[in-house]
Amino acid sequence: MIEVVFLGTGSALPTKERMLPSIAINYNGETILFDCGEGTQFQMSNFGIKPFKIKNIFISHLHGDHFFGLPGLLSTMNLFKRTEEINIFGPEGIKNFLLECFKITNMTKRYDINIIEIPDSFEGGILFENENYFIQSIPLEHSIFDLGFRFQEKNKPGHYNLEKAKKFNLPIGPLIGELKKGNSVFYNNQKINPEDVLDEPIKGKSITIITDTKFSENAIKLAKDTDLLIHEATFEESLIDKAKEMNHSTTIDAAQTALLSNSQKLIITHISARNEDLDKLVNECKKIFINSHYAYDSLRIIL
Repeated sequence: MIEVVFLGTGSALPTKERMLPSIAINYNGETILFDCGEGTQFQMSNFGIKPFKIKNIFISHLHGDHFFGLPGLLSTMNLFKRTEEINIFGPEGIKNFLLECFKITNMTKRYDINIIEIPDSFEGGILFENENYFIQSIPLEHSIFDLGFRFQEKNKPGHYNLEKAKKFNLPIGPLIGELKKGNSVFYNNQKINPEDVLDEPIKGKSITIITDTKFSENAIKLAKDTDLLIHEATFEESLIDKAKEMNHSTTIDAAQTALLSNSQKLIITHISARNEDLDKLVNECKKIFINSHYAYDSLRIIL
């Protein structure tokens, strides 16, 4: 099961209804955090996200509303004696920022904090990968270097097909287990490959997170055929000139990205405090991409 939890869905400044940007993905007992605005650890406590399950944090860009919550979160985990290492991925500059925070506050780390900086020259690629999923990233188009992210679950072996397996007379046991893992086995002097007894692989789920950016071809590329597209929509349709000036997206930009990338579902986020009529924002999106919705703090989506 993949669960997406919206911890903060506002932009620029927190309000009573919306904290600053942060999204958690819960997967196989692990939590992956994307951005960490002020108040993120407070929201984690509110919505049942356990800090000790976080192994990887990805920061999109170094505007304060997207990462000023990070020093506090790391300090809290240190206070409660975390011992497991954590990885932090972000643009160049984040390492100096965090090291200065640790130095000024005299924080003696009880756990390893691995800070992986992505240079401005980065053109896109995989930032992290394990046996179950990978995180792909690509630069967007904002006023400073900014990254979009894609969580991609790897394909799983297909279901064991009894009809296909009959001719091999395989006994119930570890051989079938190996085939389900994608490994070939030998039985009765015959090599049996996974595709000989399994159905088609089960396609992995994907979630694409497009943070602060104006309309971007890279966003379309990153989101291609994604199951869930989370896209900023700071400005309504009528404020397109303001959006371009500020290097942000409108509702129409988000919807066009969803349509052109063949995404399955669009959630708009990074909602400006000026926007009180959220149905209006979504209806603007729906003119282009019908399966559009808005995010709110505490929203949970299961894929």
